[in-house]
Amino acid sequence: MPVLKEREKKLISEKLSRELEKDVRLVVFTQDFECEYCATNRELMEDLASLSDKIKLEVFDFEKDYEKAQRWGIDKIPATAVFGVREYGIRFFGLPMGYEFPTLIDAIIDASRGTTKASTCNKRKN
Repeated sequence: MPVLKEREKKLISEKLSRELEKDVRLVVFTQDFECEYCATNRELMEDLASLSDKIKLEVFDFEKDYEKAQRWGIDKIPATAVFGVREYGIRFFGLPMGYEFPTLIDAIIDASRGTTKASTCNKRKN
């Protein structure tokens, strides 16, 4: 069942079409049981991946692929890692809805560009 409404999909698709430059991978860690928001998070990422040919979705089982999860700093689920031109350490834990959703979209766009809108001051803190 789609998480995003058709109107939202249209707006997001237009934004991604205008702003994505290179391919982005959304790497989702989930599991089939004992995870309240895992299915919804996976469906959301499937929705986003369907909106652009530049968004590639990879889904891993947190327990079966635990070594990968550890390598990428995933220690809880649901989790989504955003990879672009390179690995930027962008992670979302839980379901990125509400105020986090625009941040997710911006992170996908920034990863595709290899840049960020963050100020120089904020970049130095990390």
